[in-house]
Amino acid sequence: MDAPAEVASPSALLLVDGIFLHRDELVRHWDFSVFLDVGFAVSVARARLLIDHRDVISTRA
Repeated sequence: MDAPAEVASPSALLLVDGIFLHRDELVRHWDFSVFLDVGFAVSVARARLLIDHRDVISTRA
């Protein structure tokens, strides 16, 4: 990404998505965590949608 860094307000909610975010070495960085148990085919299909539409998915509200 070439976007400039931004500072979030203290009340901001950061939502991070990724299967590897539950690894032991990362879990201490999160206040809360939600694991969605879905089948492999569903996971791959969702990943494909994100890849195919990354140009229209916005990270800004």
